[in-house]
Formats: sequence, C-alpha cells, structure tokens
Amino acid sequence: MELLEIDFLNSRYKILFDLKKNKYLVNDIITNKTKELKVSYNEKRDTHFIRYTYTSNGKRIGYQKTIDKIKWELFGEWPSDNKTLIGLNELDCKRIIINDFENLGYLTPFSQMRDSPNPLMRKVHLYIERHGGLKLYLQLTREINLNSKIYYQDHNGRILKSSFEFKFFCILHYNGIEYQYEPFKVENFVPDFFVPKFNMLIEILGLGTRFDYNEKSKQKNLIYGLKGFNYEPIHVDGHKSTQSIFTRCQEIFGKLKSPDFNKYFVNFSLNGDMFIDKLKEILQSINDGKLIIDDEENGNGFVQKYRTYYNYVYENYDSIFHSIKELIGYPSNYVNRPKNYWNDVENCKYELEEIFKREKHIPNVHQSQTTFMNIYVLNQFYSNWGVKSVNEGGIFYTHILHLKQKYGFRDLSQEQKDAKRNELENVIKRYYDGEIPLTGNNGIEKKYRWIYKFIITEYGDFFNYIKKYFGYPPPHVQRPKGYYNNEDNVRYELEENWRKYNRLLQFSEIKGKKGKDNTFNSLYSQVGIEQFRKGGKYFPFIEELKKKYGFTDLESDKINDFRKNVLVYLNGINEGKWNSSTNSCQELGKLQRYFKYVEDEYGSLFQGIKKEIGFPHPRVGRYKNYYADIDNCKYEIENNIRIFKKLPLYSQLKKPPYLGNNTLVGIFDKYKSSSFKEGGIFHKFTLNCLKKYGKT
Repeated sequence: MELLEIDFLNSRYKILFDLKKNKYLVNDIITNKTKELKVSYNEKRDTHFIRYTYTSNGKRIGYQKTIDKIKWELFGEWPSDNKTLIGLNELDCKRIIINDFENLGYLTPFSQMRDSPNPLMRKVHLYIERHGGLKLYLQLTREINLNSKIYYQDHNGRILKSSFEFKFFCILHYNGIEYQYEPFKVENFVPDFFVPKFNMLIEILGLGTRFDYNEKSKQKNLIYGLKGFNYEPIHVDGHKSTQSIFTRCQEIFGKLKSPDFNKYFVNFSLNGDMFIDKLKEILQSINDGKLIIDDEENGNGFVQKYRTYYNYVYENYDSIFHSIKELIGYPSNYVNRPKNYWNDVENCKYELEEIFKREKHIPNVHQSQTTFMNIYVLNQFYSNWGVKSVNEGGIFYTHILHLKQKYGFRDLSQEQKDAKRNELENVIKRYYDGEIPLTGNNGIEKKYRWIYKFIITEYGDFFNYIKKYFGYPPPHVQRPKGYYNNEDNVRYELEENWRKYNRLLQFSEIKGKKGKDNTFNSLYSQVGIEQFRKGGKYFPFIEELKKKYGFTDLESDKINDFRKNVLVYLNGINEGKWNSSTNSCQELGKLQRYFKYVEDEYGSLFQGIKKEIGFPHPRVGRYKNYYADIDNCKYEIENNIRIFKKLPLYSQLKKPPYLGNNTLVGIFDKYKSSSFKEGGIFHKFTLNCLKKYGKT
C-alpha cells in the first residue's frame, strides 16, 4: 500500500490517497482506524469530489475537495486548460512555471506571460499581478532557481528599460541631479527622462540607426522644442557604453563625479547580486581554463552560452581580462591580455608584482618557458621587454627592488646551496643508517658521484665527515687505514662501545648478533685483546670508563638470576608444585644445584622457606628432633592458630580440612593433649594465640 497525504484536518484526521488501489481514505490518528471515502459526482458542475464530516469543539465541520484539485496538488495534473484554477497559491504558481520551463526549455519573461499560449501561465500572470507584480515574479523564480535575468530599477523602485538608462540614472543620482522617469507624453512620444532644473528632456539612444532611431530623434528634437523643452539625445557607443554615456553627461551638465556602477548595480538592480555571483562563477571557470571564451563551432564558449554576461563584461569592463582582475583577482595564463597591453609600463609592473607576491622573486627566461610556462605570462613580458629590463639598470629594476622591500624575497643562490647541502646530509644520513652502501652499483660512489667526490676532497674520507657532523660513526662506516695505530682513536672507539654496553664484549658475542653493532672485533684483532685485560695498556682507561659510565657485571647478574630462581624453587616446594626430591621434578632446570645451594646456605629446605617466604607448609618436612625444641612447637602452634583461627581437637586433625594441612599432629603425638589443657606446657601460650588470632 502506497499512501499519499492530501490534507490533515483538525490535527487528527488524515485524508489519504491509495496510489495502487486508486481509492481515497480517511485515517483517525487517535483510534488508528481507516475508512474509505466515497467519490461523489456533481452533474451540474461536472465534477467528481470527496466529502467528509467530523466534529470539532462540539461543532459539525464538513470537508470537501474535487478530484481535479487533488490531482493538481498531488501530481500537477489539470484536466482542462480552460478550467478555472480554484484556490491558486504561490506553490501552484511555482509548479506551473516549472512545467512551462520544462516544456519550452526557457523561462517565459514576466512581460510575456500575459500573452503565453499556455492558459495556466496566463492565470499565473493574473495572480502575480494582483499579489505583488514583478517583484513577486522575481521572488518565485529565484526560489525555484530559474531566473537570473536582471531588472534595472532606480532608487525609487521604478523599473528601467535598459542598462543604458540605468547607467544614466546612476550618474544623475550620484551627482544629486533630480529627474523624472518617463514623466509624461509629448504628443506621440514619451521621453525617457525629464530634468526639471534645466527643463530638459533626455532620450537614451542605444540602438544606433536601427528602427529609424535617427529620424525619430530629429522629430523629437523639433516637437520638444516647439513645446518649450530643451532636448538632449545621448547616443550610446555599444563598445564603450559607460564611457560614452558619462562623457555625454559631462557635455550636458558640466563636470561630474563618476559613480561606482557595479556598486549601484548590486544595490539597486533586481537580481543584481545574484547576477554578479553567477558572473564571478563563470569568470572563475574562464580563469581556471575550464571555459573557453569563444567556441563558435561547438557553441560551448562564454560568448555562446552566456551572452548576457558577455555583453555585461564588455559594457562595464571593456575586456574579460579587466573583469577578472576586478572581480576575481589576478588573471591566469588562460586569459588573453588586451591588445597593446604589454606596451604599458604600469601593466607590466602589475604583472611583475602579482608574480613576486607568490614567488618572492622574478623567474628567469628559462624558468618562464619551463617551470612557470603554464602559470604566468612572464614569457610574453620577456618577449616584449627583454631580460635586461629586470636587471640592474633596466626599466623595471627599481620596481623589483621595491617589491623585495614590500614582500621580502627568496635568495635563489642561497637556496641552491641549501638544496645541495640538504641532499648531501640526506644521502650521508642514509649511509649512516645503513640504508645505502658506499660503493657498488647502488652506492654513493656511482649514484651520487658529486657527493662522493666532495667528501673525499674536503674531508679525506666519510668517517671524518660523519664523526664531525653526525657523531660516532656506526661500525659499518669504514675506518681509515692505520686508524687503530693511534692510541686516541683506540680510546675513542673503546669509550663509544662502552657507552652502549658498559663492559667489554666476549668473542662469542661479537661473532653473533652483536657483531655488527660494535667495533670490538677490530679492537681485539688489531690492538690485541690482552691490551684490555689487567696489566694491559688500556686497562687503566677501562677502569676510568667504569667510573664514568658504570659497569655491567655479568657474573653478578648471573648470581642474582640464580638467586631469583632459588626463590621460585622454594615457592614451588612450599606450594606443592614440586617435591623436595630432585628426581621427580621435571619443570625447573638445574634443580639439584638449587637444592644444594639451599642446603648449604640455610641448612635445609624448611629453614630456607622459613627465612625467605614465611611459615613452611606442613608438606615441607621438619628436620629430625624438630619437635623436641619447645620454641619450635610454639612456632608451629601460633602459625596453625593464625591459619585456622582455632585449636582443633586431636580427633579432628586427621580429617578435612585439617588433614595434611597442619603440623599439630606431631606436637600432639609427642606431648599429648594434656599439654594444651590447664597446667599443661602449652596452655597459656595457646590461650594467648587464640586471643590474638581467633576464638578461645
């Protein structure tokens, strides 16, 4: 079911149309009940309609709507062109205008809507005339994004007939000259403007010799003169309209101030701001090379697609170049400069400044034809003025000095040096990090010949350069011949290696993973390993290194590791992870060594656990005659009461949870239960422990 909403009544009842079943429904959103509405027929009016009656605030209210009206609202359909459009509103007007635009391919101007062959458009014209006129038409067409046409008006809101009349109005208004527009009829003619101060009638003649304009102008001159008016025609040069109108006004009224026509255009013309925004968008496309100026063959150029905007540009800016310069910014390479443009020194200075703003220098001839070929028109400048014009003594040299002070500048010679230095440092860093070799097909010697030659010439070898600028050269950097014959070099290498390891490496280590990270192999082989041992030449220096950087004593570390493993072993015994017998333990390597160490160090596993961990679990065997010592018994009694919070009876000790988890059995067996009763050897001690850890 696909339902379309027609109306919503009293915030409760929805009138719906079932698109699939072609039925009309009413839905009560409170009860969620839906029922079908009957389609009735009015024979007199020849209309089909639906009707629904509902109650609101105790009153019966009837709702009725024709099927034709519903179809118009839902689908824009109207069965008869001659049918009166009931209840026409702005939304209806928009629908009709859009439909007419899609059928014609263009927007019908407001002035032509009255005579449109589309009867609906004639009805829309009537509605608009009654509700706001031209301004409403502009509002509606702008809201549906169809109208970009400009309507010129003066400061009083009167619509002017042409851009020429608008420019004349701007000049008068800006200079405070009062006027009347199309004020009255003089016989068969209606003059364009009347200037009361000079009793003068003005005609704006913008069509040249067309439509007998010159003959009509002569007639107007005669008739206006006979009626006592001064008459001044203004002939407009289509190529230089603004200049020609302003010049003629000065001839008529004397010296005048020139207004900002574009500001007037945006502020007073209807759609002017929208027009300028669209013009900027078009000019940006031209500046970006996305739109060509003239494409007569395909009809896709600026001239063909945007004739109104093209005319506006040439009327107000004389060229596309100047319009882009004024509205967008610096014109790109895609925009042709006007004829004789490069002969003007000021134009050249403008171009040089725009380039300098971005580049902080003026590219040379070679760069203007390569790197900057498609970015600037600098090659045209050089073609016209030559290279000498920007060098010392040239016509633009002083201007470039001024630009340097104004914007700052790039020192290209220094940049080249910096680039060379950066490349050098980058390559050496990669060699330092072991990313590239020194020799071979992919080495510095062949791929970066100038770097290899420079280092060898200036520093003798790569080792000395790296040592000076990067720090300690890694072991893969080859040491110079005879390097280890120098005692200072040997000490240098010893100290750098000691910083890393805090000790001398063994031969087994330098032949393994650590072999590429140090120079001990060269030190041992070329200097002799005995020179670093006690009594050797460098032994005193090694002792200094120990004090300076510390010393990693591997033997001490091994002992510490061994002791850690002993604690692991003792915890395992106490927790029952292992037995005390070395033969039954498979999880901890070298267990016999740990057991022997404990025996030697503590006397027994029991003593070792007691000292390092705490109370040994009952599973840890007590040594012979252990319970003969009263203090040992008290130690056991206290720890058992601490664990169980009570003193179990002897009969309970061989049952869970005491079975296997206590050492009281040994004490009971040796001293009997009476030793815990009043007068017994452990009576008072037991009471104190119970008071301390549990209940009596």
